[in-house]
Amino acid sequence: MTTDRPIACLGWGLRLSLTTCAVILSVAPAAPATGGEPLAGSGPVVYQGPGPARARTVEVDLPAQPLAKSLRDLGRIAGFQFLADRALTQGRRAPAVKGGMTVDDALTRLLAGSGLSYSFDGKSTVALVGPSGGANGPLALGAITVTGERQARSLRQTTSSVTVLNEEDIRRNDPDHVFRTIQGTPNVLPFDGRELPSIRGSESGGPAGLIQGVFSNTQTRAALIVDDVPAISSLANNTFSTVFDVEQVEVFRGPQTTARGSNAIDGAFVVRTKNPKFIKEYELNLEPTWDEFSGVGFRSGVMVNHPVLDDQIAARLVVEYAEQQIPARVRDVDNDNAGALAGVDLDRLGEIDDLSIRNKWLFKPRALPNLTVLANLRFQHARNLADEGFVESEGESDRPIQDRLFDPENVDVYDTRSELGALNVAYELRPGVTLRSITGWQRDNAQAADTYVGPTELVRQITRRLNQDFLLELDGRDRRLTGVFGVAHEQVISNSELVGFSSTSNGERDSYSVFGDLTYRLTPALRVLGGFRLQRYLAGNQLRFNATRTDADIQETVFLPKLGVSYDITPDHTVSLTARRGYNPGGVALSFSNTPFEFDSETSETLELTYRAGFADGRHSIGATAFYNSFQDRLFRFNPDGAGGNTQVVNLDESRSFGLELEGRAHLGEKWRVDAGLGLLDTKITDVGNSTDPNTTKLQGNSFGQDPRVNASLGILWFATDALEFSLKGQYVGTYFKDLQNEFERDGGGYFLIDLGMGYSKGAMTARAFVRNVTDEFAVTKRFSGSHGVLPPRTVGASLNIQF
Repeated sequence: MTTDRPIACLGWGLRLSLTTCAVILSVAPAAPATGGEPLAGSGPVVYQGPGPARARTVEVDLPAQPLAKSLRDLGRIAGFQFLADRALTQGRRAPAVKGGMTVDDALTRLLAGSGLSYSFDGKSTVALVGPSGGANGPLALGAITVTGERQARSLRQTTSSVTVLNEEDIRRNDPDHVFRTIQGTPNVLPFDGRELPSIRGSESGGPAGLIQGVFSNTQTRAALIVDDVPAISSLANNTFSTVFDVEQVEVFRGPQTTARGSNAIDGAFVVRTKNPKFIKEYELNLEPTWDEFSGVGFRSGVMVNHPVLDDQIAARLVVEYAEQQIPARVRDVDNDNAGALAGVDLDRLGEIDDLSIRNKWLFKPRALPNLTVLANLRFQHARNLADEGFVESEGESDRPIQDRLFDPENVDVYDTRSELGALNVAYELRPGVTLRSITGWQRDNAQAADTYVGPTELVRQITRRLNQDFLLELDGRDRRLTGVFGVAHEQVISNSELVGFSSTSNGERDSYSVFGDLTYRLTPALRVLGGFRLQRYLAGNQLRFNATRTDADIQETVFLPKLGVSYDITPDHTVSLTARRGYNPGGVALSFSNTPFEFDSETSETLELTYRAGFADGRHSIGATAFYNSFQDRLFRFNPDGAGGNTQVVNLDESRSFGLELEGRAHLGEKWRVDAGLGLLDTKITDVGNSTDPNTTKLQGNSFGQDPRVNASLGILWFATDALEFSLKGQYVGTYFKDLQNEFERDGGGYFLIDLGMGYSKGAMTARAFVRNVTDEFAVTKRFSGSHGVLPPRTVGASLNIQF
């Protein structure tokens, strides 16, 4: 049996903002079939007719029936070969289609609302395209399209360590926010609450942490990028919480500074939401949940997609609302302190609600057929807690930590608003060469809620961000060279006020960059990679403490290179070696003891060896990355005097980390799929420098914290029938120190999580029931001052999704 690897370009209209190329690599056997019947065996289903017929009109009379049967019948009528995997058609039904029409028209109607599309290859072959944008969906390693590095590549040709989750993966994870979808990702440690996940033992929320970093105007270490626009790292928009109508999530480990800039020294979380289409689509999603601490929670979402002007203008509107309590209970209040809580509704103190509205417009004017414009508007309004995933430690209360208590006097409740407007304009200068402009403007506003009682008394924090990128994209069509050149400008202005400390922070930072990321194919099997970013960073920050004023200015120019080589050992096995440099700027910050401190920029050099392979005609796949990171002047947050209120950020001269990330997927017959992941990690501070402070010198030899040596996951999916499926996912996270001091009593991790799910599809309806943390495992994940982050409790939920 031979293997074809056709590459079908669907136009530069579908990348991230749906105006970039979706490269589709189909891995499927080309063995002949007869009579239009599916081939026997466990491989992809192949329907084959007598000859080419894409352009001619055919008479179609198909009833509403299972999608697989409709496609098989259409293949017989029109005379073409149809490539798909059974997992893409299982449980899906097609509407009735009748009349004279082309094959394109018939397929468009059959797949409307399914989340699937198709690609013609040659004259008589059609490949079904899964929700991730890759032919045969997530089943073949080369079929997954990765777009986070500003180029559309197959996963097999992506040299970075990356985990890709498509719409089906996200749905089966039953998440309530985007970072819950990545539970079990090798060497990525998600936290509940407002902090970003840890990547390879590094605090992605930034060197000062996300909450403190907001006031100090520092940057995150891992960029959160939604529809090609970086999100602001602020209280109002620190996580893109929604998962409804999300098409794909990509988790990059290792520096992405070449393509994404200085706030991606540790990696990037790239989220792609669905784009408008020139068809009518409607979707409703309802999801209630329950746990013994929060009670009942609820999420709901509505999507409306509609063509506005023929095939020239289309619009997509998504509205999502969520309401729930944090999984904790209010601690009994002493009579002496009851006055401080006068007028506060304690029953609502832990309440979280979130309203998100997204509106996308797609313009493809007939008068300018090479022009594609995507406009994106987003509004989010929420009431949340800064440390919603934390509970009091046993030393702060006479109750065990398992009781999940929080002190109402120490709760920071915020009313947050976030607005975004983005414009993505692409013009194809000639086949394979596209000029693109990406403009993004955001404004985040966080202020104390009416029921606010916390100690920090942040009454207001406003952040504005402007991004402008100009890109020249080369897709390698009939050429050896692929890649992107660009220039970029980013401006962030932030103003914060702490009334309790009579303190203010006003900061502005500007970044100007020239960058490129290119791949040159020396031979059909050998590719050379080269990239760079030349960045000029300017920042000014003014801090006021009562009558004292502190100013800080930073001006740095850095060169961030990337070099690598990739080789196809066989058409199904690829190995690559890359070296990259990362950078994150320094700044000035305020400790909670009202003390200002400065810190310098940090850099890293990363070496990665990656191997990706597909087996059994793409039904089994594996990806492995071995890495070594060397850090200079690495930034760490710790308490110099052991007091939680005096948390500071310090530069330590040298440190390193190394490890392995392994992921695999196997399809066992037609009924079973197994997914597995493994992360191995070792971190160490090798040189603290010339400090004479004993609290600093004793850090030498310590690990970073938040860095389990082992984390592993195993998922099993059983397609019981075409309509019914069951899923089981287990995750193990080894023990780790929760902070830099590496004190024994601060161990975290050491837990197993088990999630169960069941899904049933009938026509346009899909229903799911799930249990997260089936065994109600309790474990500590983080520590901050007198509180600990803990795992969420056992949660039972269900969802109903209707598409029509």
